[in-house]
Amino acid sequence: MQELFGGFGANPLLKPETSTGYDAGFEQSLWGDVSGGATWFHNDIKNLIVNGPAPDFTYGNIGRARTQGVETFIAWKLMDTLSLRADYTYTDAIDATTKLALARRPRNRLSLTGDWQALPDLSLDATLLVTGPQADIGRESGLMEKVGGYTVLNLAASYKLTESWSLFGRIENATDTDYQSPDGFLRPGVGAYGGIKVSL
Repeated sequence: MQELFGGFGANPLLKPETSTGYDAGFEQSLWGDVSGGATWFHNDIKNLIVNGPAPDFTYGNIGRARTQGVETFIAWKLMDTLSLRADYTYTDAIDATTKLALARRPRNRLSLTGDWQALPDLSLDATLLVTGPQADIGRESGLMEKVGGYTVLNLAASYKLTESWSLFGRIENATDTDYQSPDGFLRPGVGAYGGIKVSL
């Protein structure tokens, strides 16, 4: 509804977006406490809704689009209190008519995650997110441009006070990475958050 009537960039003449997709994959224990898997996916999209060029960035439809790729992961439980996981996604996303890359769909994404139960009541987590270059509409030119990738580190902790109460905290973009997503929209720098969680 936002794309139709939501204000900036809205276009009441948009056609509904439809898609047909399928995927196939596997997950397998490799050796010891190591497991992995991979999934291949394919989507054919009609009337894909996208942002238009500057200055108004009005939403519009792409007649036909195609996305396909592979999602993979490998997980390793080093010990009862420590586990590591890596996820990688390769995506080929194109306008099926022009054969040009679709905006804001990076070809490569990687995440590395570590979970550590440091104490019986204290858990610590760290996630490194790596996003490769992608095509995007330039804020000034209004043309499709290549935007560089970025790497972000997020940290989190949780401490169990009782069976029902726990403290939590997280630091987003811990390395204070300067990046834009989408192009022209500067993402927040380092941020710290915390609170109390109640389980009823």
